Amino acid sequence: MGDFAVNVAVAHQIGSARGGLSILSAMEIRDEEFFGAFGRSVNELVVGHRRHLEINRENSNSPSKVNQRWLEATSMAAGPKTRWVDGTPEYSLHICGLRKLFPEARFVHVFRDVDAVVRSMVNFHRSTGIRLVVTEEEAYRYWLRTVNACLKAEQSYGPRVVYRLHYSALVNEPELAIRSLLDFVGEPYSDKCLDPLAERINSSNVPPDFESNEAAIDPAIVEEARRISAEIEATAQPKTVSPAHAAELEAAFREVSVASYVKVARAEQQLQEQERHYRAAVEQYEAQIASQESHYRAEGENYEAQIASQERHYTAEVEAYKAQLRELQQEYASVTRKLMRLLNKMEKAAARLRESRRWKLVNFAAVFKAKLSRDKQLPGYGYLDEIVAAYCEWRDVHIQKAAIRQSATPPTPPTPPTQRGSSVTAGDSLANSERTVKPARVDRVAKQAENRCGV
Repeated sequence: MGDFAVNVAVAHQIGSARGGLSILSAMEIRDEEFFGAFGRSVNELVVGHRRHLEINRENSNSPSKVNQRWLEATSMAAGPKTRWVDGTPEYSLHICGLRKLFPEARFVHVFRDVDAVVRSMVNFHRSTGIRLVVTEEEAYRYWLRTVNACLKAEQSYGPRVVYRLHYSALVNEPELAIRSLLDFVGEPYSDKCLDPLAERINSSNVPPDFESNEAAIDPAIVEEARRISAEIEATAQPKTVSPAHAAELEAAFREVSVASYVKVARAEQQLQEQERHYRAAVEQYEAQIASQESHYRAEGENYEAQIASQERHYTAEVEAYKAQLRELQQEYASVTRKLMRLLNKMEKAAARLRESRRWKLVNFAAVFKAKLSRDKQLPGYGYLDEIVAAYCEWRDVHIQKAAIRQSATPPTPPTPPTQRGSSVTAGDSLANSERTVKPARVDRVAKQAENRCGV
């Protein structure tokens, strides 16, 4: 609670730093009232929750004899308790601040020989596992700091506020020591008050063979500590109050609170500067992100426009290719139909040519051989027969496709025998020429057919 008292002082300084513009100054809430309000609240909390401490000690798995005696002495049957004790050694350094929180508080300075305290602090870890100090010199310095603070409190506030209790008196004359202590706090004496002294707690169990290593300690520290310890043993506690020492303690407390206030103010200023720095950095990053976002959005829109343009271009090209393909398909279909009609006509013309009188007259020998061999077919026009045979083979393989194309071909109207032109079929031309050829030209035509057909 010593640091808490310093924090309360810092809070009051912050709340009254701007005069009438601060809430504490504007409402004229003084230092004493501010501390007193917090002290009363803490006191009410501790007294109001003491029952929880009793319950926790009762529910302890292995309650010690000290706890059992404490429960008997503090039971609710003995009446409600309105006072409480906090035995924290560090409170020696915060007596001024604690008096501001608890104006009616009493402070007990339990004094012990410095060498015994140093041995106990150095060996404290043997029984508790907690190391209070690392070296003996550190223990001497701690004793000097706390004892000097208690001596200043004795001189500043007098024997009605601070009471010096010798540790040797508690060990050698416990009843006399407890009676004088209860007189100091204004409580009646009871024999049960001596029960807790029957068992020592927090003992360091200093080994008998423990030897101090004074060679590693600053001699001036040891000499000063032993001198003060001897003076306290030889002199009694001051009976009067020293306003000078009280002012010194007050100034020291103010100095600590001001230093804490300055530290808090600097920390707040650093936090504000860091906040401004981080806010500026965040704004800069947000601006960069917004710029990058707009840049990437513009690039995305540009890419989308390019993709849309390319898509339209490729779609137009595909449509053009499809149109060209349809035209080519139609053209190829038309050419294929025409070629198939021509080849069909050539097939018929070749068949008629072999059966014509002129062909039989020119190829008399071959006809004669064919008659002798019934299975042998009459020879025709060699190159024409090759074309017709190849077409017939292709048509047999693609008969379904040819049938589809032929079904799509409109029928050709019959041409009169006397008509001349491109619409006359090859068979009809040959038939007409057969009728009109003269006997005098038969030999010449046959000779030309032999040369072309190789017959």
